[in-house]
Amino acid sequence: MSRPQSDTISGKRVAVVTVPFTFTDKVPRELGQVSIETLRFISYLKACRNQVVFVNLRTAEKFLWKTRRAGRTSTAKIKMGVFSRSQEFLRAELSRGAVPQEILLWCDFSFFPYTFDLDVIRSVREICRDVCPGSRVRVGGVFWDIFSAQAAAEGFEVFSAGEGAADAYPPDFSVVSGGAYGLFQLAKGCSNNCSFCVAGRSCPRTFNNAGTLRYMRGLAEGGIREFWNWDQNVMLRPAHFEDFVDRYLESGLDATLHFSLGFQPNLLTARIVKKLGRLRLGTLAVPFETGTSESCRLAGKPYTIISPVKRVSEINRLAHKSIERLICPFIIGYPHDDFRSIFRIYLSILRLRSSPLPFPLCLFPNTRVYAENAGLLQGKNISELHGQLWPLVPDRKVPQYRKLLRFLAIDSLARAKDNLGLLSGEMLAAFREELRINGAFVEMCLNAGSESLAELERVEKNLFHGASRGRLARPAGERGGARSGGFSPPPGA
Repeated sequence: MSRPQSDTISGKRVAVVTVPFTFTDKVPRELGQVSIETLRFISYLKACRNQVVFVNLRTAEKFLWKTRRAGRTSTAKIKMGVFSRSQEFLRAELSRGAVPQEILLWCDFSFFPYTFDLDVIRSVREICRDVCPGSRVRVGGVFWDIFSAQAAAEGFEVFSAGEGAADAYPPDFSVVSGGAYGLFQLAKGCSNNCSFCVAGRSCPRTFNNAGTLRYMRGLAEGGIREFWNWDQNVMLRPAHFEDFVDRYLESGLDATLHFSLGFQPNLLTARIVKKLGRLRLGTLAVPFETGTSESCRLAGKPYTIISPVKRVSEINRLAHKSIERLICPFIIGYPHDDFRSIFRIYLSILRLRSSPLPFPLCLFPNTRVYAENAGLLQGKNISELHGQLWPLVPDRKVPQYRKLLRFLAIDSLARAKDNLGLLSGEMLAAFREELRINGAFVEMCLNAGSESLAELERVEKNLFHGASRGRLARPAGERGGARSGGFSPPPGA
């Protein structure tokens, strides 16, 4: 990945301003959280003898922003909202104390896969220049590490301390004191090469577990009872993760842990699941991503749907009493979207008594899906790569996809059946076909001898032959009538 030239700020007054996000639809409840990478960066700045002021503009309060072009050829229109504190708040914060010499508009996020609106950044920059006309105003953060090649053309000056410059510094939680949550980080980056993701383009590394537990203990002593982990792949090194769990269990800490970006399911062992069952867990994510062998190939995933089906079943059996909310993310909005695959994922998640979490595809340079569709993206600016603007979906289908996203967020089959009007005719046909065979599919996955692509192809072959001959048996949990629209509860419930 091409990165901006590294720089250093030393011995100055620096204001770090988090740039707010834009959304069109439902907002993640964790939107206002500051990323742990930002808190490490603030520690780094202070270590360079800077006086640092932190201004967090992010909040769950929504303001109407602008109507944006949407769809593959940008003829569709969607209204965007910005989730931000007011301009008056920013002006007041910048006016406190001595005028900062440097203002960094920080475009970092605790979670993928969202992007930033350039006009929001420009608006924040203009306010900063108006309040502090003598200050140097630059942009930075992981977003600009990704889009560094486009910065100059868009009129932005980028600050970058260099890749990994802040990794050695502990997160500075003093700038978010009084908050109701803590953060912790076990790993950074990813060793996979999925078609849509930029995490695999960075250098993977892990953080010292003993040091992590030290700052968690300090926060717990200050009253924090919830800790969130947003690692792109917390299972980057399975032994390292298991060591953290062992140390945490021995530490005496009594808090709720959230793992919200998910466990790579083919690396999550039954032994680790049993240990997770001894923790108090809030949100735990197990990604599904692809539902068929063909979609798995196209997305470049290192695991098939067999892996999350087996892992979620094991979690239900061994650890479900420790978990408040088990979520299963997946992405839609590819040019190669297969509605059979999408509904296979969705119905399997519901059958396993978990909550589906669909995301629209955001596009980033240096990813395979971006390169493969470069011709379709000509003429789009960075802001129009936002997933909720559906950059690779035909314009006429954008309204259908917005309704599909709403449908796929429904977490019960009974309510899904009450909302079939959200689906187009093509989608509805795929949903009904998958509903007919889903019980057999999940059972075949649970009984599969391996989790490989070849094994999934064998399952698909058997599924096709069974369906064509009318021999798909109903799973044992459904015979004689079942609860909640035909899906049985998890084992041990």
